[in-house]
Amino acid sequence: MKQELIVGQQILDIIKRSIDWQLEALQTDYINFGFIHCIDEPEELRMVEKAGIICYIEELKSQGVLRHIGLSSHTPSLVNEVLDMGILHLNLPS
Repeated sequence: MKQELIVGQQILDIIKRSIDWQLEALQTDYINFGFIHCIDEPEELRMVEKAGIICYIEELKSQGVLRHIGLSSHTPSLVNEVLDMGILHLNLPS
């Protein structure tokens, strides 16, 4: 479990550097879409939560740096769980 948290924190650091790089490279102060990719197992979602990745993404959203949050997964039940968390921001047709 401790190793999982260390890996998660390393991923969070990579995400932070990537966001900073993208903002600078694009010469902008916001990104339209941010995706949480390939979360297919409940353990992966727990790791992302424990490492603070979801909190960081929500913080970017609240600051206006990230406009929309999405998810990619091959596991419908996990997608439903994330939808229930209320972190995804989708514009669905009426």
